This record gives sequence, C-alpha cells and structure tokens, in this order.
Amino acid sequence: MWSGSHSIPITSGNGGTGKTIIMANLGMELGALGKDVMLLDGDLFMANLALVMGMRKCELSFSTHCRVWQKLTRLSTKTTA
Repeated sequence: MWSGSHSIPITSGNGGTGKTIIMANLGMELGALGKDVMLLDGDLFMANLALVMGMRKCELSFSTHCRVWQKLTRLSTKTTA
C-alpha cells in the first residue's frame, strides 16, 4: 500500500564531499528494492548527477527548468497586469 512520498535531502556547504555519489547509490539501491525513485540534482551550476548515472546527452536540467519557469512567470505577470 502506498504511504505517500518521502524526501531525503543530501546537502553540504562544500563541494567535492560526495553528495552526488551518495545520492546516485541511494537512488539505485532504493530502486533495486522496488521503490519509485526520483533524483533531483539541485546544483544550478555544476550538476553532475546525469553524468554519474551514465546519461551522456541530457537536454533538460533543473537549471533549465528554473530559467523557463522564470520566463513564464514574467510573461504571465505582463499579460495579467
């Protein structure tokens, strides 16, 4: 039975501490246990999760999503004002 979604944030104030590797391994292990998993690399400038997971051509990123959302928000504000 589905009991809702859960978030596991993995953070650090420093780069190079292994956050991406931990997140990738945790996601793969949870997936191997039959869990539905969504991984989000929130690093807007140096996101490496796609590379770690073997995705060589990643056309969309969290950074792209944020830029598009910002443009859409500006556009909707102009049209409703």
